[in-house]
Amino acid sequence: MKRMLSLFFVFIVAIPARAQQALPPAAPGYYVPVPPQNLVLADDLEDRGRHKKRVGVALMSVGGALILIGQGLLWFGLSQGSSCTTPAIQPTHTTCITRGENYLWGGLVTTFGGLGLLGAGIPVFVIGNRQVKKANALRGTLITSSLGGIRASLQLSF
Repeated sequence: MKRMLSLFFVFIVAIPARAQQALPPAAPGYYVPVPPQNLVLADDLEDRGRHKKRVGVALMSVGGALILIGQGLLWFGLSQGSSCTTPAIQPTHTTCITRGENYLWGGLVTTFGGLGLLGAGIPVFVIGNRQVKKANALRGTLITSSLGGIRASLQLSF
């Protein structure tokens, strides 16, 4: 019974007290390597960011091209004009046909579709750019030292 009490005392009191002892302070001004997990996270973040940047550029390019095509269709449709005919049997009934009406509608739809793609591509590109910069900041931590409570770090970004 005494042996069980002594083991109980060791497990309950002595081991947690030893675990709570303070670690010695780190020596100031030494190089602290970046843990490999941060490099893996930085590489993954950079890959995702570069992919988003490519998708954003593609969306903006296609959107800009569709806007130009839509504007061309609108101008062509407006240049076609319209023709009005008045039949001899019913002089009060005039029929007007716009020759470029299909071009006008096609130009409007194409222009608004291009604006939508351009508007969707801008935030995708910006988010991808921020992810690439964040990955470079994670990877760029070179020196970290602790001097009497003052924490200093050096980061490089290009």
